[in-house]
Amino acid sequence: MNADLPAQVGCPVCGSRVAMVSYFRNGADRVRKCRACSAAFVYPRLGGEQLLSQYSPSYFQEKYEALRQSGYVSEDSFQKKVGLCLERVGKLRAGPPGLLLDMGCGQGRFLEAAQQRGWQVQGLELCPQVARQTAERLRVQVYSGSLFEVSLPAESFDLVTMFDVIEHLEQPPQALRICHRILKPGGVLAIGTPNLRGIGVRLLGARAFGVWPDEHIVYFGPAAMRRALGSARFAGSKIISREIYPENASAMISRVTGRSKHRAEVGEKVRPLKQLFRHNPLFKALRSTLNGFFTAVPLGDELLAFTVKP
Repeated sequence: MNADLPAQVGCPVCGSRVAMVSYFRNGADRVRKCRACSAAFVYPRLGGEQLLSQYSPSYFQEKYEALRQSGYVSEDSFQKKVGLCLERVGKLRAGPPGLLLDMGCGQGRFLEAAQQRGWQVQGLELCPQVARQTAERLRVQVYSGSLFEVSLPAESFDLVTMFDVIEHLEQPPQALRICHRILKPGGVLAIGTPNLRGIGVRLLGARAFGVWPDEHIVYFGPAAMRRALGSARFAGSKIISREIYPENASAMISRVTGRSKHRAEVGEKVRPLKQLFRHNPLFKALRSTLNGFFTAVPLGDELLAFTVKP
């Protein structure tokens, strides 16, 4: 253990004082494990000017938009994810579509897709410029700022969604309590985040796609997510998973064939594999079968949680 690190530190998920033990066996990564709640978190984290440089309000939006324009993000896959989310919500919540708040809404693609399915929508976006553009384009309310600082109306929403957000937050329990406060009784919270217990992390460890200690600072598996939701007074949680990230699949294939690649090289080579799973009928069928399996056995690389405010 590095002599400069404290012997123990508080887990950001459950608050337990935990020994500074690496989550990964080689001990080379900054991802630590909490033996109390089974979550993992990054320590030490970026600080000062380095953190401010990394997390400018537009950082994540610019990064995602570059991926979308390059064709790296599939519209078909996105629409399937929207459909899966709202289908699961419908199983937990009675009645027609109501008012939805998407946290980290960006340019509003999820809001627009939900609108088309009959939902009234509002968003929350960290970057003021993006929030304003999304509000003007969709003609909806988009709150601008951090979810910890924006004043959101209590018991107002039928559905709150938080995709690819919670892993970036230093205080996930506080975020979940905010979600509980703003949901109506019987309302649903839907969360998407990389799966700490997914097949990619199990086989690739710290090299898995989505293990990014400079950006993703808290990691959940099914048990940790269920515990965190229960602590925030949610009930009836349903935890499922989906997908093997193509980056992880490429790295696994390289390992089997003995052609190990660095992570950057995997990213450059993964587009043909993504296209294969998008357009080849055999591989599309295989992907569908795997996602059916991951719904029942949460080993997919993306963790999805659906829970209800009693």
